[in-house]
Amino acid sequence: MTSSPSLRRPPVSAPASSSTLLTPDDPFPLVLAELELAELQVLHSRATRQLEQEYLTRPEGPHPVTQDRCQELVEELDTRQGFFEPAREDFPGFPAASEDVPAPARQRSADAQPEAADEVGARIHDLSEVHPGDVIALWRDGLRHCVGTVEEVSPALGVVWVHEAGDGYRRMIHAQDAELRRHTAR
Repeated sequence: MTSSPSLRRPPVSAPASSSTLLTPDDPFPLVLAELELAELQVLHSRATRQLEQEYLTRPEGPHPVTQDRCQELVEELDTRQGFFEPAREDFPGFPAASEDVPAPARQRSADAQPEAADEVGARIHDLSEVHPGDVIALWRDGLRHCVGTVEEVSPALGVVWVHEAGDGYRRMIHAQDAELRRHTAR
């Protein structure tokens, strides 16, 4: 069975590499916005596979270059997807995305929101205390980066998946890379 000419698509050219991983020593584009979407997606796949491989094989955790590359790629994909637009659906008890919770692509340390001491919830030291449905906040360097509802928890891996308030972005958080706190509504 052959497809009609209108359904045929030209082949997608991927970056020239025989590896499915993107090591920290591999070249990386300076400007991701100049890449075609397919090239960006292939690069994201390779970087994500590298990140997973490093979590499994490096006792000290993933290489900082790999983490930075993954973050840059996610930010560019989020920008192209239009995650900067206001959320269509607000979550009860949370402000709309445009009011308080920054979009994933804008979550750099300089853009994170400082909080008053009475608005900071109790710190979570053990992921076995976290359950689906709990509302937690991710903190780094004394700044809140995001708030979300827990979807899944894996204490053995030190990982929690949250559904971000405001924009609905699903985020995997490694507890060793962040400070997790119970969220207290304002």
